[in-house]
Parts: sequence; structure tokens; C-alpha cells
Amino acid sequence: MTYWPQLGLGIIFSWGVLIVSMQFNEKLLTDFIILYIGCIFWTLAYDTIYAYQDAADDIKLKLKSTAILFEKNGKIFVMLFYIMFSIFLLLSINLYYFNEIRSIILILVLIGLLLYIRKWDINSESSSNKFFKFNNFIGLGIFTTLVFF
Repeated sequence: MTYWPQLGLGIIFSWGVLIVSMQFNEKLLTDFIILYIGCIFWTLAYDTIYAYQDAADDIKLKLKSTAILFEKNGKIFVMLFYIMFSIFLLLSINLYYFNEIRSIILILVLIGLLLYIRKWDINSESSSNKFFKFNNFIGLGIFTTLVFF
């Protein structure tokens, strides 16, 4: 068994990005591949937060996860995953056409996210649940930015 089930989840959950590329372009485009990799990092971030909710139970059951692997360093790794997600997202949307406004908004979203995630208590189930659910707003914010800018 692996300490990286969140990586497997990211690979599978993000697969739709590649399917969309094939459906509408009849081939895998570079920007879609870059976005796919970015979405894997996003899944690693939010599902690691989720894993901290039941890390104590996972230890008792001898299950593995990134929460168990990272232990007290989880917040650092989650921030790193969010940074990687943001870098790949910015690369993918600016690969063929640079949009300054959209890029600035997404960078501000990342900065806000990193400041917000600093408040996450990895030892609290309720805090982990709150920060996991916050990813709905991250997705909505990114979607809105991409649609309107």
C-alpha cells in the first residue's frame, strides 16, 4: 500500500481535462496537459487536508496517506501543492495568449489562499473539514475568473 492515494485520486479526478482536449480538439494539446498536471496538484492539496480529518483512525487501522507521511509538516506540503497548482494553471492559460488581468487575479487568489491556509490546524478534524470545504470557493473563484476574464 502507498502513502500517496491522494496522487492516484488526482490522476483519476483530473482525467476529464484530457478527455475535453480529445473531445474538442481531437488531440491532446499542451495547455490541457499542463492544466491536467496542475489539477493533480490541486487534488493533492485538498485531499491531503481531507486526510488529516481521520489521520488518527488511519494510524490505528494501519492505513497510509499523505497526512500520515507528512505528519506535522502537512501545512507546508499543502501550500507547496497549491503553489504548484497555481503555477501550472497560469502556464496553461497563458501558453498561447497572455492575459494580464486574469493572471493578476489568479495570483491574488493564490496569495489569499496561502494566507488563509496558514490558519488551518492540522490537528483539528473540524478545521481540516472547514479548509477542505473551502476548496469549493477556490474552484468557483478560478472558474469565474476564467469565464469573465
